[in-house]
Formats: sequence, structure tokens, C-alpha cells
Amino acid sequence: MNDFRQIIKKCRLPNNGYTHKYSLAAYYIFQFHMVARVDDIMNFKCEDLTPHLELDYALKSKMCWSKNILNEQTTSDQIVLGAADPDFCTLLSLAVHLETNIGNGLIGKESTLFGINKSVASQKLKEMFESDDFVKESEGELGSHSTRKFAATFARRSGCSKDDVDARGRWKGNKRIVDSYIDSTIPYPDAKVAASLCVGGAIKYVLRGESRISDDWLVQNVSLNIGRLFPQPIAVVL
Repeated sequence: MNDFRQIIKKCRLPNNGYTHKYSLAAYYIFQFHMVARVDDIMNFKCEDLTPHLELDYALKSKMCWSKNILNEQTTSDQIVLGAADPDFCTLLSLAVHLETNIGNGLIGKESTLFGINKSVASQKLKEMFESDDFVKESEGELGSHSTRKFAATFARRSGCSKDDVDARGRWKGNKRIVDSYIDSTIPYPDAKVAASLCVGGAIKYVLRGESRISDDWLVQNVSLNIGRLFPQPIAVVL
């Protein structure tokens, strides 16, 4: 936990540029929330982030599954939730990254969601791990795989079953006969693991009733750039 917090705080140092301060932080937080590989996040496209039609405070993610998935069309969308702890809130970090970088032209319709490739994400991690002021608390080596390992371990220690964590992390091994009869869209187990990865608790961002601020006002004044690239429901959530 402390190793990961150090990484996010190092990304967000005031003297860092926008890509380091906002995009890298969002990249690693999203990786943790999705129990993902560095490659998964690198290849995630803007079009893979969609509104959640049933829950107006969440988003949906369509991320690559492991190579032993035979038919990617049968894989389900996954939920993206906000977290009370700002070091782990995917929605907050995505909002800051996208509003800033769409505005300065680094993120567009044809780009990936973060505009960062694997080598940059891995190299920056390595530099932070090897910096003189990084205080390592976990055992073993730290690398680009560590965020996924941390997320899977954290979810298991939070009471999630191995099968549910495997599904959230898009591992699909040792297929059993019963799996052929189970719908691939099983939202509750995925949401359960997603909520466990919301450090501080899963949260819902809402407008105060007395504020008299509308969704339209938010999109026009707060998430203006996001609203240019994404559907309004996404701009409202972010």
C-alpha cells in the first residue's frame, strides 16, 4: 500500500509536467482498479470507456482479456467506480487527466485513453522505484507487474474469492464444463471486486441539491473538454 502511494505522490509532484503529473498517475490508478497489465492500459482506447446505463455514477470498461479467451465477443463489460481515497479514485484521476490533455491536444478520438506507451510507463516506474528517497516496504522486486499483483492480492485479502478476482483481472484458465453454461455478463462479482479495490470505500459523486447546479452546467464549465470527446453521460460522471 505505501509503495503504491509513494508512486502516485511522486507522479503528482508540482514540478512535473502534465503527462507525468496527471496521465501517469491516472494510468497506474486505472491499472490497479482493473487488475490490469501495463499492456492492457497502453492499448485501452477512448472508445473502450462507455457510460454505465444502469448506474449513472459509474462507467464501463471494455478491456482486453487474456490470450486463452477463444471469443472476445462473449466477454463482458466491467464496471469503473470512484473511491473515497484520492490516491485510488479512478474517476477523479481520469477526469483531471482527460480534461487537461484533451484541452492541450494530447488526447483525441484516434488516440489511446492515456496517450502513454508501455516503455514510458515501465521506465518511469523503474526510475521512481530506484530513486534515493523511495522507501520500499514490500518484499521482492518491484516492477511494472507489481501493480497488478498488488491489486489481486489486495482484493483477495478484502474477502473476494479467487474466481472473482480472476474474472476482474481477465484471467481465464482451467475452463470447467459448467463455465459453458454461465452467462459471461455477471455484473455483481465484478462490481464486488471493483468495490473492494476502491480504497476508503466505493463512492458516488453527486451534486448537492441546494447548489442549483445542473448536469448541463457541469459539462459546459467543468468537463468542457471531456464533453467534446465523450458522450455527455461520461462527461457528467467525470
